[in-house]
Amino acid sequence: LENQEKQLVDNCHVRYIIQNAVGDDVFDKDAQNAISASYEIDLIGTTDRIEDFLKNVAGHMGWKPPGVEPRENVSKNFYGLDASDPDIRAALNPLVQYDLELYQFVKQSQETGG
Repeated sequence: LENQEKQLVDNCHVRYIIQNAVGDDVFDKDAQNAISASYEIDLIGTTDRIEDFLKNVAGHMGWKPPGVEPRENVSKNFYGLDASDPDIRAALNPLVQYDLELYQFVKQSQETGG
C-alpha cells in the first residue's frame, strides 16, 4: 500500500482518536494513548452493541430512543478474504492490531459498565 492508502486502513480507529498518528506508523504507545483519550469521550459504541449505543446517545441528548432497524449494510457476497485463514490473518494483523487493542478495551468497559 502507498502511504495515503495505508492511512485509510492501518489502525484507523487509533489514528482517528489520537490524531497525531496521521502520516506516521502506528505503534503500541499510540494504542495506549487512544485508550487514555477514550476516557475523555462520553460515549463509545461497538457495532455488535449498536442498539445499546444508540439508546445511550438518545438518552444523553434527551431524545426518544430509536427503533430497532435491521442491519442492511451486511454484505451477502464473499470475495475470498477468509479471516480464519492463518496467512490472511498474518497479513492483515499489522493493519488492525492496535485497533483491536482499543476495541478490546472498549468492549471490556462496556461489559463492566465502565
